[in-house]
Formats: sequence, structure tokens, C-alpha cells
Amino acid sequence: MSNGSRLLEGFVPEYDATVVTRILDAGVSVMSVAQREVDMAVATDQGGSIRIPSAWSGCVGLKPSHGLVPYTGCINTEPTVDHAGPIALTVSHCALMLEVMAGADGLDGRQKNVLKIPKYSQLLDSTKVSGKTLGVLKEGFSLCAEDSQRCVSDFLSTVSKAKLHTKDVSCYNYMRLCYRSPACSYHVQGYSPTSLEAAVRRGLQQPSTPFSTGAKWFTLAGELIQRRYGNHYPAKARNLILKLSAQYDSALKGCDVIVMPTLTHRAPGFIGQTDSPTKDALDFVSQSLDMSGNTVAANMTGHPALTLPLGKPGDGQTDSVMIVGRRYDEVTVLAVARALERIIPARDGLN
Repeated sequence: MSNGSRLLEGFVPEYDATVVTRILDAGVSVMSVAQREVDMAVATDQGGSIRIPSAWSGCVGLKPSHGLVPYTGCINTEPTVDHAGPIALTVSHCALMLEVMAGADGLDGRQKNVLKIPKYSQLLDSTKVSGKTLGVLKEGFSLCAEDSQRCVSDFLSTVSKAKLHTKDVSCYNYMRLCYRSPACSYHVQGYSPTSLEAAVRRGLQQPSTPFSTGAKWFTLAGELIQRRYGNHYPAKARNLILKLSAQYDSALKGCDVIVMPTLTHRAPGFIGQTDSPTKDALDFVSQSLDMSGNTVAANMTGHPALTLPLGKPGDGQTDSVMIVGRRYDEVTVLAVARALERIIPARDGLN
């Protein structure tokens, strides 16, 4: 288990993550989705890491409500934003996988109010969506490139085909956070594997820490803020999160889900190297921050957020729409996504 990093090279966990055990028990394979090698995959999301790669590969990705899916056995970043969820080719596959993954495991301290898990896959077509209202988030469009704004707006103008309606909504608090994480669950009750913490610590103590440029930037920025200002800015951020959560909840009283572009722009090319390592690093970090402009808010508030591609699987040059719902109301999010998927010409024949 490497978490996609040389930091954990050679580490073998002594147990499977809860979601892995559940998926294996259910007989579901997990590998690459976009290339049609498998139908479904598991990912984690602290600022968009389920929805961003899904959107840039033409897949459906769901970041569930915070705590709905147990995080036990996954690499921690920060317990209040850690989420695990499914990536799949279709909404129906996404619902089926969530059905297997979700539910309390008695070990993850992030899980406090997890109720009985519904049969998401069976409720997709039986849940009435006719007449439901999509709240179009103004701020979610203002961050985006013009072609992305236009593509998603054009699609939302067709939702009457699914017997849905739209209205404008607004939430003015958007934010980004720096992480300073030891990959263990501080300040949260529940099981925390000491062997994983030890493996991360060994990796960090190497002479040249095998972090990516983005990970180094976030870690250094978090360390700098902590040393200079203590918990002042994290405390301010927590207060802003309360305001943003209240705004989302208020907006969702007047609509059934909130919609916006998933990403601020379409999939870019790889950042080329120049003669200036500093410029290369700044370009890398800038792109890393920019792409999460719309996705990070739902991590902070804990609302479920699903990305639905407007193109075919594997198509990273077509935009995606993000659907945000009330906490623990994945049934509505999935049902609306299913209804919208049926009116996307490029998705015809996938179900």
C-alpha cells in the first residue's frame, strides 16, 4: 500500500480497509474505471480527489456525506474533511457501490450520526424527481473559464427534458485550507493504526522527503502558519465553515440540490519544465489550487457532492456538472443525477 507515493514504499498494512473488506465480500473488483478495465473504483476526497479525476476522465464520482462511508484503513489527511467514496462509469454503478461501502463500522470516529443505509441502487428509478428544483450556484460559475460556464449553463437549460426546474442560489463563503497532517487521526475518537503512522514517520525522516511539489507546498504552508500564528487561522477557517454550512443548508431549503460546474476549466496538458524550478513549482501549485475551486467547499461542510460528466467515459475535454445535496440525502443526489444522465446524448447506451 503506497497511497500513490514513494513515502510509503514497501509498507504492507496488517488489515484491509473497511471499504475493501465490504467490497470483496460483495464480489466487486476495484481497478481503473475510465479505460473500461473495471466498472467501479474506490477513492478518497479531501478537496476534490474523487470528483476532479472523475470529471477529467468522463466518470461519475461521489463524495458522500461526511462519515457515511467508514474511513478506517485509508490514509488520513484531516479527519473533518476525509471522505471515501465510489468512482464508476454510470450513476447506477455508483449507487450500487455506495450501497456496499456505506454504514458504520464501529471503528471510525468520523461516523457519528450514520442512519440505516437505504438500497440506493433500488431507489434510483423509484424516487420521484419530477418537479424537483436545481439551485444554480452563482459563485460556482464565477470561478470558471468561459467555455466551462457556457457548456454547463447550456446543459442546465435542457433539464426540463427530465421534468426538473432551476433557480438561482448564492453562497458567498468559499475557501481553501492548508494541511499539516501526520497521517493519523488527531482529535477524533476511533481506531488509528500505529503501523501506518510509523511508516509515514519513516518516510518523512528520509533525507529527501518523497513528496510531490503540491504536497510539499501544502505541508510547508501549514507548518509556517502553525509556527507563526498558532491556531488563529485554522480557528477563523472553522468559523467560516460554519457560515458556509449554514448558507448551503439555507439554499437547500429552497431547492432540492445545488448544481454548478465541477471544475473551473477543462483538463489541461502536463506542465512542462522550464529553466526555472521555482516557476515550475509555482505553476504546479497554482494549477493544483485552481482545479479545486468548486470542489473543496463540500469537503468543509460535509454535504454529499456528485460529479456527472457531460461527455463519454475517457473524455476529459467535456465539462461535468456537480450536484450537491442535503447531508445524508444521497438518495436525492443519485436520483437527480440519474435523471440528468438520461438526457445527456453522449451518455446514451451506457446504462
